[in-house]
Formats: sequence, C-alpha cells, structure tokens
Amino acid sequence: MVLHSRQPVGASLVSIVATTPIGAVSEKETKNCFVDQSRYSYRDHCIDYLLPCSQPGTAGCTIETLALFSDATLVEWAAAILGVSPRISSEEIDQLLKACGCIMTLAQIEVIASRVERGSRSFAFVENKKGGVSCLYLAPDVDDHGGRLMVFLDRCLDVCPVSTREDDRLFVQRIV
Repeated sequence: MVLHSRQPVGASLVSIVATTPIGAVSEKETKNCFVDQSRYSYRDHCIDYLLPCSQPGTAGCTIETLALFSDATLVEWAAAILGVSPRISSEEIDQLLKACGCIMTLAQIEVIASRVERGSRSFAFVENKKGGVSCLYLAPDVDDHGGRLMVFLDRCLDVCPVSTREDDRLFVQRIV
C-alpha cells in the first residue's frame, strides 16, 4: 500500500489517501463472497438477489482508497470522483462509474478489505443485476470483540446522505 497526501479529487468531498495494487482475482459466485465467519459477522441477504449470481474474474489493478470529508449522498461522492455535477441523473452517474472503471467486484472488495484497518467503515461501488450501480459497505461489528466486519448493500446511490466519520474510506479502481 502506498500512502498519499494528494489534493482532493473533487468538491472537497474525497481525497486519495492510499493506492494498493492487487493481483488478478478469479471469478467467484456471489453466494460465496463474504461468507468467512472468522472475518464477517453479518452478510446482508440482499447481496444474493440484487447482485449478479457470479462475480467476474478481473485482471490485476490498483485500488485507490479515498478519504471521505463531508456528509453526502453516495451519488455526490461519485460525482466528486468523476468531476461532474451531482445534479445529473443517477443513471448517468452509473454509466460514468462503469465507463471509468470505478466499479469493483465482490471478490476484489474481499481482497482489499483484508488489507485495511479493521476499525473503519469502507464503501465500494458494485454493479447490480439491473446494470445499475449499488454501494457495498463494510462496517466494524461494535458488539464483536474479534474485529469482524458486517457487510451491507445499499440499493441506490442517491437515496439518503451518509454521515461520514473521520476514518471512513471509499475504494475505487484507479480511474484511467
């Protein structure tokens, strides 16, 4: 992992704090992602019916870890990353996130989650069954003293603001 102190990427909502290269990740069935009970104490049941049945294999890439600086909707964070107005439609945001390669697979998120601080909440954009974009997030289980994570899926990016904390992180594939 390479730590950075780069200027915010957009609208002072996010800033790159680290880049992490990961190797190729094999195809994996969605139902087999985030099931290791030694790492995950809760897995949202929506994952299996809102996301594609299979997560495609991916080539090696670099994941950018972004710090989140302001309460905002997920679509506002996405717009800040993309450098576009958050007033464009969520469908356009979805298309741009996919076109720029910001979408991650569950298998990639599992890899990167194994390398980050256990105490922080982490977010990542994923493609859903309908071809749109949802947000997967991992949160520490405060009742679990073993440091396991809970895994949740937000269906829509523009529904409600997320109250950010200082240590919240958003993972995206490096934008090319």
